[in-house]
Amino acid sequence: MLRQATVSELIAGKVSRGPGRVVVVTMRRWPRQLRRALRDEYVSTLSPDIRLLDDFLALRRQLGDHDLAFDRARYERRFELTDEGIRELQRLSDLSRKKDVYLVCQCGSGHKCHRELLLILAREWFGAPAEKPAQRYPIFEKRAREQEPFAIAA
Repeated sequence: MLRQATVSELIAGKVSRGPGRVVVVTMRRWPRQLRRALRDEYVSTLSPDIRLLDDFLALRRQLGDHDLAFDRARYERRFELTDEGIRELQRLSDLSRKKDVYLVCQCGSGHKCHRELLLILAREWFGAPAEKPAQRYPIFEKRAREQEPFAIAA
């Protein structure tokens, strides 16, 4: 099953590598405090493009509110994967039928995050078993249902 976790959970040992589990960091930039030994893979192509990430981070600093910054950055409308990112998501979706695959990002648990958008895409496009996102993403869910996997690619 595809699952999600935070960098903090990974560092604290709440999520770990092991038999039947694969830990994949899906961030544009490597989190400095994270030891490489804690993850199995680092797949930056599953993260937002740099312009979206920079816009979101600037709004989060300005507003002091993670989820409001996510909405104001128009994340649901702007998040896209490259062809390589789509191939990686398909590979991990296939793997999730045999193992628990944890998609890891810096965003806190329960916050709006691209991890959850990846869960939606994996379920809609590749029929992956995926945990339910904590937040609702009506705009993105509609996009995922209406577009073919390679039509959303940047």
